[in-house]
Amino acid sequence: MTITTDHETVAPGISTAQVAAYLRAHPEFFVTHPYLLSEITIPHGISSAASLLEYQIKVLRDQNGRSNDRLQSLIDIARDNDAVIRRLHTLTLSLLDTSSLQEALVMLNTSLRHDFSADAVALHLFTAAPYANPEEMPAEFMNVHCYGDDDPMRGELERQFTAGEPFLGVLDKERTRMLFAQRSALAGSVALLPLGFTMSFFPERPPLGVLAIGNRDRNHYTTTMGTLYLKYMGEFVSRILLARLQPASQG
Repeated sequence: MTITTDHETVAPGISTAQVAAYLRAHPEFFVTHPYLLSEITIPHGISSAASLLEYQIKVLRDQNGRSNDRLQSLIDIARDNDAVIRRLHTLTLSLLDTSSLQEALVMLNTSLRHDFSADAVALHLFTAAPYANPEEMPAEFMNVHCYGDDDPMRGELERQFTAGEPFLGVLDKERTRMLFAQRSALAGSVALLPLGFTMSFFPERPPLGVLAIGNRDRNHYTTTMGTLYLKYMGEFVSRILLARLQPASQG
């Protein structure tokens, strides 16, 4: 007895499809007819002498291996997510401890570089208010740009992030240079976080700006990555910067 294709017959009036249907309906068939196992071969890329039982064992082992791989993948994802949550928690507490806009910017830059693998950071604020004294900033500090209401750059960024969704991926050289200036060579791939575009607690306020994060590796940020944690970061950074900007603009 040799199993062939569903288009052939095993006997006059009996198709292989009917045989397959019968075996599915009677899974105990080979238990009551064990002698048939020695006569059956499954030519599916395995040894032609392999019995059905051996093939079934192989299939079960393969299925078990795939299940273990999926389980390990889920464990790895959960571990990675836990690490991200811990870093976000640390960043949140650190920003809450700051008392000025300058302290908040320095802390944000430090955390992004040390905890989130940022090689280049640029903050684009939609405000003409002074953000800090540039001479007091560390040499490796992020680029900070402030735009007034009529600045074309502000208008372009606002149009790009109308929906308030982060962007992940690779930008062309011109746009990368526009966002990161002299650090554009360090931004092989980027994460762009809109700030204050969807602040439900203060809906009348215009958007606050865009936080641009770059990594040398072109594959570090990709369009297939999830954006949930980036949204969380953007929402919290928006609130911190807004609270720190108000005293700066009033002073």
